[in-house]
Amino acid sequence: MLYLFGTGAFKSSRKAVKVGYTGDGSKEARETAYNLHNPMGEFIAWRDGDRTMELKLHLRLADYKVEFLDEWFYYEPEVETIFGSPVSDLNDWLWDNRGTVFYPLPKPGTLKRKIYDELSMLKQGSNVVEGVSL
Repeated sequence: MLYLFGTGAFKSSRKAVKVGYTGDGSKEARETAYNLHNPMGEFIAWRDGDRTMELKLHLRLADYKVEFLDEWFYYEPEVETIFGSPVSDLNDWLWDNRGTVFYPLPKPGTLKRKIYDELSMLKQGSNVVEGVSL
């Protein structure tokens, strides 16, 4: 399960949100943990997803990234829209922007490379890198 969480500063002028993953059935535990450690924060949205989907969202939201914090993004209304967008829309955007999102080509065995390979199969019917079929 994936979540969009607004920091305690979410209600101030400089808003930041986290796109995170929590294992199946642990939504309540995640909410409790965040409420204990960040009582001014709030959960904005939840959606189904796994670690792969979490990384797809992180890649899609790269333009909004807080420079010094992993998984944190400056809030704009588009961030919430992107978070809730269909998987097919995320896949289309990632593929259309693969020249920057996946450059240099991620190392084999990484989650980012797995996403690239899956998109290649989905969009091209084969996994071709620099003219070489993998």
